[in-house]
Amino acid sequence: MPIAKVNGAEMYYEEAGSGSPLILSPGGLQGVLSSYQPVSTKLSQAHRVITYDRRFGGQSKRLFEKSGNERFRPM
Repeated sequence: MPIAKVNGAEMYYEEAGSGSPLILSPGGLQGVLSSYQPVSTKLSQAHRVITYDRRFGGQSKRLFEKSGNERFRPM
C-alpha cells in the first residue's frame, strides 16, 4: 500500500503506466482515487497516471493532536 507523508497526513496513492506523468486529483468532500477508475486504465496506456485519496477520503489518513483545551484539532 503506497503512502506518502504530506504535512502530517498519510496520503494513499496509486501509479500505473509509463510515459509522461498525469496526476488525477479527485474533487469533492470524499475525493477518492476510485472515482477515476473508468478513465485511469485507459490513460495509463499512454501516460504514467498517479491518483490519490484526499485527506480523510478513502485510504488516506489525517493525524490529530490535542490542544490545550483538550479538544481535538487537525495538525
